[in-house]
Amino acid sequence: MYLLATDILCLIAFISFLPPVVNGQVSRLVGSFHSKSHISNVELADDIVYLGAENFLYSLNATSLSLIQAVATGPVLDSPLCNAELTSCIGARAKATIVETNNYNKILHKLPGGLFTCGTVRQGTCELRSLDNIARIVKNSSVPVAANSNNASTVSLIDAASEKLYVASTHSFDSPYREDVPSVTTRLLYNLLPINAGSLDGEAAVHIRAEYRSRFRVNYVHAFRDEHYIYWATVQNKYVMSSAYAKKVTKLIRVCQDDDKYVSYSEIEIQCRSEDNANFNILKSMTQANGQLIGVFTDEDGQRDSAICIFSLEKIRLTFYYNIDRCRSGTDTIGMPHIGRDSKCINKSHLPLAEDTCLLGVGGTIEASQLAAVQFTDRLLTAVDARVVQGKTLVIAGTNAGEVLQMSMIGQLSHKLEKYAEFVVGAEAVSKIVFAGDSTFYAIVGNEPSVRTVAS
Repeated sequence: MYLLATDILCLIAFISFLPPVVNGQVSRLVGSFHSKSHISNVELADDIVYLGAENFLYSLNATSLSLIQAVATGPVLDSPLCNAELTSCIGARAKATIVETNNYNKILHKLPGGLFTCGTVRQGTCELRSLDNIARIVKNSSVPVAANSNNASTVSLIDAASEKLYVASTHSFDSPYREDVPSVTTRLLYNLLPINAGSLDGEAAVHIRAEYRSRFRVNYVHAFRDEHYIYWATVQNKYVMSSAYAKKVTKLIRVCQDDDKYVSYSEIEIQCRSEDNANFNILKSMTQANGQLIGVFTDEDGQRDSAICIFSLEKIRLTFYYNIDRCRSGTDTIGMPHIGRDSKCINKSHLPLAEDTCLLGVGGTIEASQLAAVQFTDRLLTAVDARVVQGKTLVIAGTNAGEVLQMSMIGQLSHKLEKYAEFVVGAEAVSKIVFAGDSTFYAIVGNEPSVRTVAS
C-alpha cells in the first residue's frame, strides 16, 4: 500500500493539530512566564494580562505570556510608624524603623484611564499607572486603602461607571496610622476617601470596634456584585467575644451599591455541608457564574478534606431578606456588636418591606446552607473559577499539590459537579485560576503563571 503525496500532507496537518504528549499525558500548555516573586493578583485586559507581585508589576501578552514590561515597585524605604510620605512618625525612635521594605501588591484593576494598583508599603496607598507604560505613574495618593501587611487580606472591586471602589481590608496592629482605616468601605476613585467620610449622619464605611480587634480578625476572601448589591466573602470567628483561635465560620457581607451611609450593611453565615452534615467551614476561594455562587471550602483544620459548594444567588438574596424581615418583626437584635450595631430590633411589621430593601441591615442568625457539589478526601482545593461555555457551566479548581481538576455541572439546577479531566500544572499550590476565554485559562503556581487549554 502506498500513500499519495496529498495523503501524506493531510496526515502531517492532522498530527500537527494534536496536542503534545509529555510523560504519557496530554500537555495543555500554551504559554508560561517566570516572575521574580510570588504573584498575588491577575488582571486581564483584552490582549494584555497584568500581574501584581511582591515588588513587581508585569504586563504580558495575554495569549503567550511573553513579557511586555516589568516594573520594580519595591523594596522601598518605609515604616509602619510613619505616614505615607515619611514626613511624620510616631514615637521617639520611629525614624530608626524606616528600612527597605518589600511591597506586596494588594489591589490591581484596569480603569479606562490607567492601571489602578495598591501595595502594602506607605500605609497601603495607591497609584494610577499608564496602561501603555506601567512604569509611568499618572497619579499618586497618600490615602491608606489596602492592608499594609502581607499577612492581612484585601479584596476589592471597581465600578468604573460610578467611579467607586468597594474595598475591604483586615485590620493590622503595627501602625497607629491604621486606626481610622475602615474594615469595609465604598471610596470615590478621584480622591479615594470613603463617601461621606466623617459625617455625623453616617459614612459609606464600617469599622470593627477597637475592643474587639485583637481577637476578632476578619479574613476577606472575595468580592463580587449581584444585581444592585456588593458582597464580600469572609472567614471570621463565629462569636465576637471568643478568642482568636475559636471556631471559624464563612460569612457574606452585603451592602447596596448606592448606599452612602451603609444602613444596608448586613452579614449572614453560609455553610457548605457534606452528606453526613459535616460543615466545611473555611472558604478558600470563590467565583460566580450563571447566577450561581461557587466556593471552595476546607474543614476547620484545613489539612485533609475539602469540597465545592454551589449556592444559588437567588437563595442568597432570600436568606438576607429572611433575616432582615425577622428583625423587622421585632425578633432578637441587630446582631453586629463588632461594628457597634446590636440594638434591639423594633417591631415594624405593619410597614411594607420589599425583598430588595436597602433600608435595614442585620447580622442574621438564619444561615444559607448547601450540600457539597463534590467532596474530596485527602485532597485540598485552593483556587476556583467558573464559566458558562456552550450552555454548560464549567468549573476549574486547583489544589495544594499543583493539580488542576476540570468539572462540569450536572444540569444547571442540580448543584452537583462531575470531574472529567485532571492534570498537573506545578509542584506547589495553585493560588489562582482565571478563565481567559471559553477555551483557555490561567493557572498561578507560586511565581509561575501559565495559560492552558481547557479539556473538552
